[in-house]
Amino acid sequence: MMKKYSIIFLLSFLIIHNIFPQAGNEKIVIAKYILYPYSTEYFDHDSETPSDTKSFDIALRRTKKFKYTLMSDFMSKDATFTLDTLITTPIKGKESYWIEPENVIYFGYKHEGDYYKKETIFKNVFYVNNTSDFSFEWEITNEHKTIAGLNCTKAISTVKNNRIIAWFTSEIPITYSPFNLNGLPGLILEVETFFNTITIESISYSEDIRSLVQKKEELIKEFEQEKDDNEIKESILMLKKAQLINQLKMMR
Repeated sequence: MMKKYSIIFLLSFLIIHNIFPQAGNEKIVIAKYILYPYSTEYFDHDSETPSDTKSFDIALRRTKKFKYTLMSDFMSKDATFTLDTLITTPIKGKESYWIEPENVIYFGYKHEGDYYKKETIFKNVFYVNNTSDFSFEWEITNEHKTIAGLNCTKAISTVKNNRIIAWFTSEIPITYSPFNLNGLPGLILEVETFFNTITIESISYSEDIRSLVQKKEELIKEFEQEKDDNEIKESILMLKKAQLINQLKMMR
């Protein structure tokens, strides 16, 4: 019996060590994401929509691919989320068709417990702050799936009538996630909002906390220098988004 428990303990240790290598020398997690400006909620597709129309709509939205990097400190919980690259790949044979994404997040960061980001909606720039007076209201479901080899749980937020579907993993205990989403007990690997769908591409760990500190300082400086009269609270922006989404749905 003692030998059996010893084996179980050893296996548990190895699993935890592999999932949480930061328990050693690694100080930060580095997550790479790919975003496409579309979601299942965005399209007005139903059973009567021709399959060619559905395929073209999706292909058109996928001509724009945004690549992001998220870094988070396991100790201080400070974090950054930055747009690295925008890749445009026209549809072959239909290069004259193009879109401008309605919603773009350029960067976000967490500093001393508060959250900040630069975001555009129909090219209107907003410098958003999220302090302790606002929180995402999550309903954690019983749905699970594997993403990037990690067990994930589905959570839904409808704060300010904005529907957000997130898949998070408690195997990486980072509460900061893409779009400055927070409040879940683990890193979000996949998110779907009305405007965007973002999915994890890779996860790694690093001892070099200086890269995170330097990036955060750059973002703080940019935020403070550029915000001017365009600073807005997250709660107000979420309300504006909800109104806009309702208007877009009515126009269909």
